[in-house]
Amino acid sequence: MLSRRTVLASGLVLGFSAFSAHSAFRGALRSASGAAAPIVGISTGSVRGLADGSTLSFLGVPYASAPVGALRFRPPRPAKPWTGVREATAVGPQFLQIARSDNEQEDALTANVWTPALGGKAPVILYIHGGGWMVGSGGLPLYHGERLAQRSGCVVVTFNYRLGAFGFSAHPQLADPETGHDGNWGLADQIAALRWVRTNIAAFGGDPENITLVGTSAGGASTWQLAVNPSSAALLRRAVSISPGHIWSPYVSLNRDDAAHVFDLAAAAFGTTVPGLRDVPATMLRDWWGEAFGRPLGERVVGSGRRYRGSIAGDEYFAVQDGEAPAPKIPMMVVHTSTEGSFFTDPDYILPIPPPRNEAELADRFYDTLHEALPSVSMAEARDGVAAYRSAARQEGRPDDLVSLWSEIVGDATIRHQTLRIAQRTAAERAAPMWVMEYAHPVQAPWRGVPHEATSPFLFGTYQNSELARKFGSGEQERHVSETLMDLVGSFAKNSEPTAPGVPRWPAFTEEDQTALVLAGPERTEIRPPAKTSQLAFLDHLGWGNSAG
Repeated sequence: MLSRRTVLASGLVLGFSAFSAHSAFRGALRSASGAAAPIVGISTGSVRGLADGSTLSFLGVPYASAPVGALRFRPPRPAKPWTGVREATAVGPQFLQIARSDNEQEDALTANVWTPALGGKAPVILYIHGGGWMVGSGGLPLYHGERLAQRSGCVVVTFNYRLGAFGFSAHPQLADPETGHDGNWGLADQIAALRWVRTNIAAFGGDPENITLVGTSAGGASTWQLAVNPSSAALLRRAVSISPGHIWSPYVSLNRDDAAHVFDLAAAAFGTTVPGLRDVPATMLRDWWGEAFGRPLGERVVGSGRRYRGSIAGDEYFAVQDGEAPAPKIPMMVVHTSTEGSFFTDPDYILPIPPPRNEAELADRFYDTLHEALPSVSMAEARDGVAAYRSAARQEGRPDDLVSLWSEIVGDATIRHQTLRIAQRTAAERAAPMWVMEYAHPVQAPWRGVPHEATSPFLFGTYQNSELARKFGSGEQERHVSETLMDLVGSFAKNSEPTAPGVPRWPAFTEEDQTALVLAGPERTEIRPPAKTSQLAFLDHLGWGNSAG
């Protein structure tokens, strides 16, 4: 039987994954047209795609060699060339992950491309999927790029990257003999995908000099990291970071010492050396890793990586944690949802956490959340926090029931606090223009609020798919929100300034003018300062986001 704290920890580890793991979002993508199949030549050979409605698609194209055997725990190598014409008509398998499926494997570093036309030079949107650095896939139907490519006129690319132990850890004994890199292989995959796009996107009708990186959740944090990394930022024109799970240890990432210690323990468990882990069956290593971090916090073998296990600071790929990095030197859009935490209180959440039943249990939950990153926090401070959240809700006319308050608390702790605080620090550095958005279009009852990841179905226009429409709606209001979000991102990808019909002039977010666009639908979209700042002030008072692992 899992303890309450174990359920809390393991449930939130999977928190970014509900869209990824839900069976409704699995399956192959199908062509919507019987038109002649297009063929293009890229650096590794020719690929045959699909005429997909008003766009052309090329699916499951390798952008790197299979990271298996001797290439496990090494930076990605270029994809191997092939002869003849390779079929690119179905997405490849998702990368091996704890949210298991029948279509997953270690050899999964593939990309998917949707283009309006082959002969153009369109802006490019390269999208990084979320999933807590442990689950997800760029090939999920949720991220089908046809509608976004059609509406925006951009070439849209999604891809897979390595997850979990295979993508986001480190050990000095795994140093690559060619590069010296010993970790963050999933982040290296993302950089490899970006370089693959630069090399090959002209063949698909895209402009290699005009790439906008977009990502949500773990992908939003990765987007931020690539935007501040000098080598990858040089390949980008701009970036959109949506609901980023920003990296800070011990809450969201392992530190290097802990990462190495866990690999030492894994090697001992399998009776091998750390380099010998390359020969351990992938599913066995995945399962060991999941079990090691599924224990209650007090029984963990390491003290960091308490919620998620993303990029580890301290190498060329990721030098310092997000809040310590210099501001991006490219234009940025930063997006968060109104109630990020209602994702975790959904009635069909993948690992449902029962809502707090009374005030004492709500305070316990807040204490558990705070204690994960701030061991010195007291129960009295947790009770003060509940009172502060309730007072703010009443003053601002928002719900103050137990579930609503818990949603606000967990959403602020995991997403919104760091999203806005890092955006404010970035604005103060004035390195490049930045725009901040609060996405405020609510989901349908019985779901609540505007949860984390609610943006993705509207950015890709997949909200109207049958399984998604139950939750997100499929009426005129939803059509308007989706088209507006596509237009804002598409215009930003074209000229570095987000605009859309019916949207008021959206000023850049600066230290002096901290205003955001609130996107909520026709006649409910406005420009105003970020909401619920008094809640964030309570977390500031505790030093949230400033602890070190």
